[in-house]
Order: sequence, then C-alpha cells, then structure tokens
Amino acid sequence: MEVQNFINNQQAVIDSLDDQFSDFRNWAEVFDTASIEERKMIICHLIKEIKVYKEYEIDITFNMDYEQFLSAA
Repeated sequence: MEVQNFINNQQAVIDSLDDQFSDFRNWAEVFDTASIEERKMIICHLIKEIKVYKEYEIDITFNMDYEQFLSAA
C-alpha cells in the first residue's frame, strides 16, 4: 500500500510539472512572436534590475517568483 501511495504521489508531481512546463512554453511562444516593443514591455515587467560586473558576471533581480509568473499567465 505504501508503494502504491508513493507511486501515486510521484505521478501527481509529474503531472504538475508537465502543466508548469506547458505554461512556461506558452510564455516563451508569446515572447517569440512579440514585436521588439512588446518584448521590452514584457522584460520590464518581469525584471527589476540587472547588474553587470567585471568578467561578464551578471546579477538579475526579478519582480516576481516562478509561482507569481505562472499565475500571471
């Protein structure tokens, strides 16, 4: 019985990941088909700041976390 519960829980996790991947892929398609101006607006909405350091080290601060990103879809 424990093994069956474990398998069922794993399947639920896999199904959830499939849904999240699908949502993310849809956002990527929207971005790919957007005009330059629309892309700029999307990026400005998602990213708070970008810091560039020596030797091309980059630090990006987002306006939202992944769950907020998916719920904005």
